[in-house]
Amino acid sequence: MSQAIIIGSPNSGKSLLFNRLTGLNQRVANFPGITVDIHTGQSILTESPVELIDLPGTYSLTPLSEEERVAVQQFKSAVSKEELRLVICLIDSTRLERGLYFAQQVIAEAHKNNKPVIVVANMIDTLNFHNLHLDIEGLSDALGVYVSAVSAKTKEGLERLVQQLNSLESVLPNKYGEIYANDSIDELKERAKDLTHRFGPKGDLLIRAQNKIDNVILHSIFWRSCIFRGHVFTVSIHLYLGGPIHGRN
Repeated sequence: MSQAIIIGSPNSGKSLLFNRLTGLNQRVANFPGITVDIHTGQSILTESPVELIDLPGTYSLTPLSEEERVAVQQFKSAVSKEELRLVICLIDSTRLERGLYFAQQVIAEAHKNNKPVIVVANMIDTLNFHNLHLDIEGLSDALGVYVSAVSAKTKEGLERLVQQLNSLESVLPNKYGEIYANDSIDELKERAKDLTHRFGPKGDLLIRAQNKIDNVILHSIFWRSCIFRGHVFTVSIHLYLGGPIHGRN
């Protein structure tokens, strides 16, 4: 059976994507000497059986914690195996620059073992909600691997990702993997910044979110009515309490 591994940062929606692809058909893998859970399961959406391995989350292939060390160790071990056919690198589309730095590291390591990579930009629903756009085609061409935009939460884009899993033979090779492998950490970070500027959402997501909240509060008839009534109540209390005081003078 063909294997694919899912690697990504914590809180990127990695486990939710894994659950979408495998349903309840999953188990906790038992690796000697490892205390961190590694889940495996068979995809329920692909035409042919594909075993998916969900590695612990890590922000970088340079581990800082025990959990990250396990993730990196298992990732490097998995990409060296012949039965592994694909690496799925999950990144958070709302934190694109950090994700693209990590993705370059993953692509470089996969390239050393001649394994293709699909970069999956998750949480695309959040970008859509704030009317932000991610140039997937431009990013894919510049990064040198196939990039898929999905929402593990709403299932948006999931069908297209499954199509890629159904045709593993056609997945693009790592076009720039050798370049990434020879780059320094600073060079990888600088490229991630440049790619984010060129193909990422234009505008600050936090500012957009705050603006939406402000619009609801400031332009809602209900809230304006509440603010007006609160103001009247405050003035009335002030006059009521202040009346006797002024009357004694």
